[in-house]
Amino acid sequence: MKQITMIIIAALLVTGCKKSIVPENINYSKTYETMSPQDINQAGLKAHARGNYSGLDGSAALFRLARVKDTNFYAAWFNEACALSRISNASGAAASLQSAMLIHPAWVLANVNDADLSYVRNADTNIRALISLYDGSAGDTSPVGITVMTHPVDPQNTLDVSLVLEKNGALRGTGTMSGATGMYTFKKGHWVIRGKSVAVHLSLEGEFMGRIKTEQANVNFELSAIPQARRNNGGKIHLP
Repeated sequence: MKQITMIIIAALLVTGCKKSIVPENINYSKTYETMSPQDINQAGLKAHARGNYSGLDGSAALFRLARVKDTNFYAAWFNEACALSRISNASGAAASLQSAMLIHPAWVLANVNDADLSYVRNADTNIRALISLYDGSAGDTSPVGITVMTHPVDPQNTLDVSLVLEKNGALRGTGTMSGATGMYTFKKGHWVIRGKSVAVHLSLEGEFMGRIKTEQANVNFELSAIPQARRNNGGKIHLP
């Protein structure tokens, strides 16, 4: 897969997470050490359903082990937040929930009203504020409704997009990026909140002369100054 990264306003993004070795300071039953992240997560769900949230065989420990083994496992991050919320660990639940949002915001936000998360939603003002940015209820500070446009003039930068940031991290619009013997077309993407900026991730596909398989490319960039864009540019951000 081809990887192309644009740096707009803010810093370079880390675009993926690698599987990690389980650190020794995680407390869990050795029964689960050789199991896959998916199987560990299933064991966590069973423990959670029994009301067993803490301890070596509790759902919090099992969900944590699953997401440490596979750091892109957003459901395990989310489930860990649910377990930690159940034992009134607001800060831990909030951190796990935010990590899940960075990987798959649409899925997480579709499930954020889960009863297990009731404690952290009420106890952590940062989580409530974050949810309001994603669903648009934060007003001018929310990215929802912002249009991102490019006008390529540099031969080295041929990305041409017109995209609207929709609720819960969704993107709608069109985009292309030309290559030497063909063109990539925007297929899907999402946006996430990273601190005070918005990270936008695009996936494109292209067909090129002399190549049998469809090629893929990823483009990532960050946006800032969302309120200013609303006030001064009618909700549009023009990238170079």
